Amino acid sequence: MTRHVEEIPPGFTHALVMRDGALTASGPLAETVTASALSHTFDIAVELDVTRGRYRARSTTH
Repeated sequence: MTRHVEEIPPGFTHALVMRDGALTASGPLAETVTASALSHTFDIAVELDVTRGRYRARSTTH
């Protein structure tokens, strides 16, 4: 379990996203860990980059 998308190891195939103990998204990694899902879950605008299976997220809210 991690709170940081940067810690998702390459090769993982599925994920679930939670907020306050409630499931907000689950399924195949590429369909679940998305900018839209993270933005919805954390109530902030999130930009997500995926390079060679590694994820990086950052807030676009200033």
